[in-house]
Order: sequence, then C-alpha cells, then structure tokens
Amino acid sequence: MKLHSLALLGLPLVLFGCPTGDDDTDLPTDTGDTDTVDTDDTDTDETDTDVPQLTVTVTLTDNPDTMIIAITNGTEDYSFGYAQTEVIANGGLGWTGEDCHNGQGTTQICHPVGQTGLTLTHVDTIPEVVAGSTMLLSVDSPPESTPENTYILIGDATDACWVWGHDITYYDDFIDGPCTAYTAPM
Repeated sequence: MKLHSLALLGLPLVLFGCPTGDDDTDLPTDTGDTDTVDTDDTDTDETDTDVPQLTVTVTLTDNPDTMIIAITNGTEDYSFGYAQTEVIANGGLGWTGEDCHNGQGTTQICHPVGQTGLTLTHVDTIPEVVAGSTMLLSVDSPPESTPENTYILIGDATDACWVWGHDITYYDDFIDGPCTAYTAPM
C-alpha cells in the first residue's frame, strides 16, 4: 500500500490508495512508500505547524470483503464515496452508485464516515447497500488485484472535497467542487 500525503492551506491531508501491485503513478513520489505534495502554502504564520495532520486511509480486505476507511485528526464530519473507474475505463459497467456524485440508476449513496471513519461490508445486491454500513464492491483475492477505484472525501460542514485514485477527472464536475486533486508530475 502506498502512502499519499498533501498539505491544504496549512492542514496536511494524507491519502492512502488501495494496494494495486503497480508502480503507483497516481501521485508525486518522494522517498520509499511515502508520497508527499505541498500545495505551495505561502502563509508564513508559524502556527500552521501546530495543526494536527488529517489522515485518511482506505484498505480493502478479501476475507470478508470490506473497505476500511480510517480518519485520524478529523476536524469535522466527513462523507466518503467511490466509483469503479478502472472498470469503466476498460469498457465495463463499473459501479458508481456509492460515488457521492452521479450515482447509478436510482441509487445515489454517500457514506457518512464521521470524524474517525468506518468499515463497509460487501453485500450482493443493490437494495442491500446501506449508507455508512454496506457496499456493493466485491474485493478480489488478493485485494491488490481488485480493479482500481476513484475516491472522494467531503467535509460535511465546509463542503471542501478531495479526490484521489484511478481517475480523478471523474469528479471534475462535482457540485461542491472544484475538489482538490493531485496527479504525478510528468
């Protein structure tokens, strides 16, 4: 699993992608497994270093199929969504019903994750998907062979949003956007 971090106006945000087995070219690379991006914070206020670092991790497990969203140092309640963008990019019908965005058919779910996160458990049918509890995503075995997703985290009070993962352009027209998104430099 690769660690992705970025700083937003003095409030660092660390985003973890799911293990993919590839070279993880989604975000800029620093050293080792830690990827770091600074958003050119020109504020010289020294108090910025006192702000606890907001950390978000997303982990897929395959026995049972779960998605664990963990948030550390959250400053407000958050909502979380994902879309199977790699499946869509490969010509398949990827699941978008839990994307906090367009949804799929009549299903438009955004998972409330609070300030600390939650665990979503796989269910087999769309009617069984419950916000904040279950997901339709099936995790392959091993988990790193699961097609890549694109993720979104939204601050419920501030409407600030961050996207990361397979295809961040999926959220280009997000209603509360523009979302903060980072890609690897060429």
